[in-house]
Amino acid sequence: MIIYQIGPTGLLAGLRVIDDGAGIPPGWTADAPPSAGAGQVAVHTPAGWVVAPAPVAVDPGALADQVAAQALEDAREARRADLDVVEAAAYAAIPCPLPPVNGLTLQLRDADDKTNWDIFYGICNEGVAAGAGDLPAPQAIRTAENVNLTATFAEGQAIMRWLRAKGGQLMSNRWRLDDEITASADPPTVDISTGWS
Repeated sequence: MIIYQIGPTGLLAGLRVIDDGAGIPPGWTADAPPSAGAGQVAVHTPAGWVVAPAPVAVDPGALADQVAAQALEDAREARRADLDVVEAAAYAAIPCPLPPVNGLTLQLRDADDKTNWDIFYGICNEGVAAGAGDLPAPQAIRTAENVNLTATFAEGQAIMRWLRAKGGQLMSNRWRLDDEITASADPPTVDISTGWS
């Protein structure tokens, strides 16, 4: 009796003659593979042999290029993940030089922060427009150090304008570093610590 060895990919890997009635070892079958035409191969599946298109021959040079390109893209994605961490830290603590903050830090970490600052900016704009710029704004400024500060409408407006400009600078810096990572043939060497202050 002839038995047929099934390779790891289901292709015929060999054949052997055994005595009739002898046990068929794992990875072998007594079912003969079907004839396959040009550009086709017989493949063993759980349902038995089937005829399928033959695998396309791989050019080793092209394969090496694909592997190198994927490795480069993986390195870029890893550096962008590093950049995410650095960017989050920059948004979490922004030292503000204007009074009454005076060097304490403000944060733009998430959507809630941004919404809160937009509301505060609107309140301050309305107060200044009403001629009450020297009066204290009804909403305190809370710093990243959890300090509540009272600002006038005019001070709050100036701080919010400064914070918006700072946010724009941080956003532009992120784009610049993203572009450097994309253009780099050695992404881990891109210095992602620059431009945040």
